[in-house]
Amino acid sequence: MSSQRRRKTMFCITRPGWTACGFAMAFASAILAAPAASAQQQDLHAYIAGKPAALQPAFWVLVEGEQRDSVLNNMEIASLALKQHEYREAADAIDRALLDIEQYFGLTEDALKARSLWYEEGSKAFKGEPYERAMANYYRGMLDLRNGDYDNARASFANGNLQDAFAEEEQYRSDFALLIFLSAWAAERAGSQSLAEERYTELTALRPDFQRPPPEHDTLVIVETGTSPRKLADGVGHAELVYRRGRGFKDRQVQLSIRGDAVAYPMEDIFLQASTRGGRHVDRILEGKIKYRNEASTRGSALTDTASALSDVAIVSQDSGIGDVAAGLSVIGSMQLMMAQSAKPRADTRYWSGLPDAVHVFTYSSREHGTGPVTVTYLDKAGRPLPLLTQTIERLDDGRIAGLVWAVSQH
Repeated sequence: MSSQRRRKTMFCITRPGWTACGFAMAFASAILAAPAASAQQQDLHAYIAGKPAALQPAFWVLVEGEQRDSVLNNMEIASLALKQHEYREAADAIDRALLDIEQYFGLTEDALKARSLWYEEGSKAFKGEPYERAMANYYRGMLDLRNGDYDNARASFANGNLQDAFAEEEQYRSDFALLIFLSAWAAERAGSQSLAEERYTELTALRPDFQRPPPEHDTLVIVETGTSPRKLADGVGHAELVYRRGRGFKDRQVQLSIRGDAVAYPMEDIFLQASTRGGRHVDRILEGKIKYRNEASTRGSALTDTASALSDVAIVSQDSGIGDVAAGLSVIGSMQLMMAQSAKPRADTRYWSGLPDAVHVFTYSSREHGTGPVTVTYLDKAGRPLPLLTQTIERLDDGRIAGLVWAVSQH
């Protein structure tokens, strides 16, 4: 198999050995698909026993679950692995999810089914909403930044922007400021100044109050807060998808032990990304499918009513031509009604629960402020410290020209 990774977008990622990341799912699937035997069960147990203890329950969910949930289960494994500092496992899980997501945007049977009007949303293979697919690319890019792989990091962030813009039925403008900023940061580190300038220009339009990092800043701080947006079904027949902000968290602001008490900039609100399309708020995500069903039903009823009236005229006038027209309209009308009944817009409320509510950024010069750890103090909405959440994060030297301080959501 090829040792290079190629994305099906204009942004290519070359990562030696990427095919190995798909081994886990393929290995587990092969075992589960084979006839039951003690040796095969032992292999499966051995495979999962080789995973970090904290991740083993999630791997059981992955290999025992249905293929339609594999993307979601891999996303959840990635979130859990990041909290456990198991970065290789996180990278493998994200890669498995991204490879599966790409399949749903092709011409395979699963891809066509995933986009079809005729299947209930909840019965489809989970591929994530645009914000979830964008965040999968965010994590892949951040893992590349940890390794100083700026080119692949930038490509991942760019792919995330494409996913943010692409929904099933329509194309929207990308407004994921976090990914645009990270694309600019990675481009600068890679020496692509012209690309960095383009991204920073885009960022200024979205975040005019954000101050571009000066050239001497070589350290990036990324801090995630809060819990994932929630998907809920609403409306008649639970056919409409609505979003609600995550709950059970108080951390809304971030203070850092740099330059006294520096405040990290709230670059992205993930809930707003979930509940908007191209910056425009959307309350009912499945409106298009509901509209299709209603219009098909209206057309079908009108055609069958017309056919019935023409049939009466044909009987009275004994005109066989009118009778043929009536019969044809009746067939077409019945087909429209059947299509309306077949369209199943029931909302899919599965969602990536490991995502944060918001992501904050900060940059600084290690020459001026040192390469030591950074203390992260979380504040509530009123600006009061939350001592139980305070943590100290080591600055990771990426082995090239920059450093990274990355605190994932603690929830």
